[in-house]
Amino acid sequence: MIFSDFKKTQRIGLCTSGYPDRLGLQKMFADSLHQLGFEVLLCADGDQRALTTDILLLIGCSNWFSGYEKLLLRCQQERPDVFLWQFEPFPMPGLSEKSLGIGKKIWKCDFEQLSLFWNRLTKRLVPNRHILRDLYRKFLCRQLRKSLSPVQQQAYSDVSSRDIFKTMREGIEAMHRCGSGWCDYVIASTPPRVEFLREKKIASFYAPTGWHPEWGQPLDRPRDIDVLFIGGLEGPRKRQFQEVRNQLSEKGIDIFVAQGYYGRERTDLLNRSKIVLDLDRLGWELPIMRLVAAMPCGALVITNWMGDPMPFLNDHLIQRRLEDFPEAVAYYLEHERQRQMIAERAQDFVMGELSLVNVLRRLLVERKSWDGVLLKNVRDGMLPT
Repeated sequence: MIFSDFKKTQRIGLCTSGYPDRLGLQKMFADSLHQLGFEVLLCADGDQRALTTDILLLIGCSNWFSGYEKLLLRCQQERPDVFLWQFEPFPMPGLSEKSLGIGKKIWKCDFEQLSLFWNRLTKRLVPNRHILRDLYRKFLCRQLRKSLSPVQQQAYSDVSSRDIFKTMREGIEAMHRCGSGWCDYVIASTPPRVEFLREKKIASFYAPTGWHPEWGQPLDRPRDIDVLFIGGLEGPRKRQFQEVRNQLSEKGIDIFVAQGYYGRERTDLLNRSKIVLDLDRLGWELPIMRLVAAMPCGALVITNWMGDPMPFLNDHLIQRRLEDFPEAVAYYLEHERQRQMIAERAQDFVMGELSLVNVLRRLLVERKSWDGVLLKNVRDGMLPT
């Protein structure tokens, strides 16, 4: 069914309880929804008060909302339209049944899958059980890579076993949960996540992470940091970063590394930076949260993502292979006006068209996604025809 005759809704339940408060997502969404004229009810998972609203908006992953899944499946009364917005990564689309079968074993390689009794018992009997778990996961990840096509092997070549586990967990959980009919609209924040769900016959649509001033905004600061990297440096990303840092060091350029910065502190750093480096953990998608934080602050983003940068245009950022980062960084530090022009175009786009208010208006009021009119999800996960 196509919802072209949607009337503006006044009451909305909002649940972001899977994310820590320091990220500020609840504040961003609540503020943007208020700007659209909604009365916002902040909810925890399974809060029955949400049944009295017109819309229930869930931000995160399907497996974070088991309380709502149970509540809505047994609900006999009139219920709100439920929007599930998947913010976490899934496996690469196009995996074979064999590869997904190995992926399910990786997903099951988790003590949280055990009952409380067995979890406690194994913890007592095997004090270093996490070491055995990690070794077995790495073995399974090697088996997974062997089962992939050459293109898929390239995409997975620098992905850590921890990230493979997380993507398999979120993706396989979504396959099972989104098809049961409890959520009416399934949204994903990158095109590959949409494609993964559609391959499983789940009606899913694309809407990017929207900008809010809490992500970052222009401040009057001198740009005294040449190159900034914000984020964790674990696994293969640490090796990638060190290679780039060593090559830049030979050119006399240093990278300022910021970990654990949020809110005003992060915004201040980004406004002081000329260039922000983006090193993607996964080889098949471009998560844009770091970009949505950096671009409003006027920093130029250089990323190693070489595919379609949707929702951005090619002239909003610089895309280079990792080995070409040093040359690109040196060039745009030297050519200040070119750097500023690209950064200004990106800033205008993010703070305008890509604002969270605009993204939410499109989803909740106009019932449109970035790839068409929204279709309602149906029980058993089949795409409407």
